Amino acid sequence: HESRQIWYHMAMENHEVLILISSDPPHRFEGIARLAGEHGWHIRTEARRSPPKDWQGDGVLAMLDGSPALMDFARRIRRRGIPLVDLIEDCPEFKVPRVAGDNPEIGRLAAAHFNERDFRHAAFFSVRHHHSHDLRIAGFNEVWRGAPLAVWLWPDEAGGSPDDWRRMGAWLSAKVKAMPKPLAIFCWNDYDATHVLNACRQLELNVPNDVAILGVDNNAVIFEHQSVNLSSIAHDH
Repeated sequence: HESRQIWYHMAMENHEVLILISSDPPHRFEGIARLAGEHGWHIRTEARRSPPKDWQGDGVLAMLDGSPALMDFARRIRRRGIPLVDLIEDCPEFKVPRVAGDNPEIGRLAAAHFNERDFRHAAFFSVRHHHSHDLRIAGFNEVWRGAPLAVWLWPDEAGGSPDDWRRMGAWLSAKVKAMPKPLAIFCWNDYDATHVLNACRQLELNVPNDVAILGVDNNAVIFEHQSVNLSSIAHDH
């Protein structure tokens, strides 16, 4: 048995696979690492938006978000015939194999959650804006039974200064204050949910009675350590 096991490990293909993904939430990377262990892959991880220019390996798993350096790297990899799989759907025009969550269904789940609690007013908030955001908004609108969804996408407001968090906080607080209450806010992820919670605290609004906040990713490190425990959709990465 022991000799057969040694032969099995020697026979496994020792491919080097480059991982260019976000490490948070960790579930996606945990799944990749488990598969790598089963197949004897050597994993090399690099900063997602700073891929190595001289990399020589066997395959790439990436989250293609449209950033210039990453997209240029992906085009070079494709020209060299190296397999590349995208793990998000922010760049659908870039034709590669893709494994991503069901973003419209996440939106539908959020709307159903608010419908069941008889909310009539809702907003969607994110500090980013990609194709996958539009998919979640579309899914939400398929199911939502209240007034038209307010869409708050900070990059569309920020212009050339998306990292101006002080201005973003003031803008978000004004948006929350102006909406009828009770208000339901669907956030792109749990990080975005904390921005909404901060705005509610500054406005002295009660969460969840005045404003109900729903994040995505079920990131316990975030939502269990806020002044109010936040609800979240468990996106099984």
